[in-house]
Amino acid sequence: MNKIRWLVLLVVLPALIVVLASCSDDEDDADPTATVVSEPLPTASDDGDDGEVEPVQLEVTAQNFSFSPSAIQAPEAVPFIIVFENTDVISHNLAIFMSEDDATSGGDPIAATEIEPGPNRQELSVGPLAAGDYFVWCQVHTASMTASLSVE
Repeated sequence: MNKIRWLVLLVVLPALIVVLASCSDDEDDADPTATVVSEPLPTASDDGDDGEVEPVQLEVTAQNFSFSPSAIQAPEAVPFIIVFENTDVISHNLAIFMSEDDATSGGDPIAATEIEPGPNRQELSVGPLAAGDYFVWCQVHTASMTASLSVE
C-alpha cells in the first residue's frame, strides 16, 4: 500500500505543480495575434496636438481561399491598421510586400500577421507608406490568396 501512495504522490504532485504554474499571473500582456514589422511614425497635424495622426482602420476578410476586398486602398503617409478576419477554420495570414517579385523571391514583408488557424481576428499596424501599389498575399496559400494594396 505504501508503494501506491508514493506512486500517487510522484504522479499527482508534479501535475499539481504544472497546473498551479499555468494559472500564475503572466505579466506579459502583449497581443500575440499580430506582428508589427513597421511602427507608425508621427506626422504633422493641423490641430496643434503632439503630432501623432490617428491610424486609419481597414477591414480585410479571408474566406474560401481569397481576400475580400481583393483591392485594398490606404491613404499615403498615414499609419493604418488592417483588421484581418479569418473566417475559415484553416490557417491564413496577411502579408504586405513591395511587389509580387519581392514576395515570390523570398523577400521580407513590410508587415504581416501571424499565421494562425481560424476563425480569428488580428490587427496589423502598418506605418505610413509612400504612394504606390503593394502586393498582399497569404504566406500559406501563395498560389491563390493574393490582393493589391493601393496607397494614394
